[in-house]
Amino acid sequence: MATKTQVNNFIKQLAALAIAECNKRIKKVLPSICIAQAALETGWGTSKLMTKANAYFGIKATSDWKGKVFNSKTSECYDGKSYTNITACFRAYDSVAESVSDYYDLITGLSRYAGAINETNAEKCITAIKNGGYATSPTYIKNVMSIVNDYNLTQYDSCMKSGQSNTNSSYTTPVGAGNTPTGGTTYTVVAGDNLTKIAKRFGTTVDAIYEINKGVIGNDKNLIKPGQVFKIPTGTRTKTIIANSGLVLRSEARKGSVYLAAYPKGTKVTVTSENVANADGFNWDAVVVNGRSGYMANAYLK
Repeated sequence: MATKTQVNNFIKQLAALAIAECNKRIKKVLPSICIAQAALETGWGTSKLMTKANAYFGIKATSDWKGKVFNSKTSECYDGKSYTNITACFRAYDSVAESVSDYYDLITGLSRYAGAINETNAEKCITAIKNGGYATSPTYIKNVMSIVNDYNLTQYDSCMKSGQSNTNSSYTTPVGAGNTPTGGTTYTVVAGDNLTKIAKRFGTTVDAIYEINKGVIGNDKNLIKPGQVFKIPTGTRTKTIIANSGLVLRSEARKGSVYLAAYPKGTKVTVTSENVANADGFNWDAVVVNGRSGYMANAYLK
């Protein structure tokens, strides 16, 4: 049985990864359901066989799967009453992040799970997934929802707010989700990543990512570490504009965040990502001013 510390660490890790996947996609799946399914399939990460292969969701490896695989004993319920023990072939991954990404690809990519896509009600979401053929256990929905409710996992579902997309999202940092910024798309670094690879993945530049993540990365942009959470400037090219009035630089894309600095009309501002969030009646841009990164209401820019 998993300890309280193991459970808390598991939720923290999976929440950060699930939120990142949810935020960068138009077709979304509730992070609460993602976390709960992973917890159920791996016993909160205590299943050595499952976690050794980073197979956090117990996805079967069918003939169209071209990645790594591993075999494991499992139980299936074909008649709704009794269980049969079998040995099945499962998908395997190089990292937990890859496993989470493939889970989102699977659920959003197959028509049989269509009822789960962009569904904001946790029970309806897992019901659509179960009924789509994900699991055979007659208690699967009940078991997943028990985890969701017992650990208040719906607190991680803010990325499902209406009107948000994979390139323009804003949410409040959930408890235990790691260093997830308030506005904009985020990405959690995994082993083997570098800024060039991340920039290519999100269609932006190394410099743009580095400018708004100096506080996390430090002075050497070549030294990034697994587990770091980066703000990702997406949806626009970097551009320089002139402020048409006095303006304020803030730490987050909202009026109540930390006041960083004030600048007069005519100041040059480099916009690294437009419309990263909509808050307090304003659209907000991620910007760099005199080498300092932060956020500004774009109503005051031109």
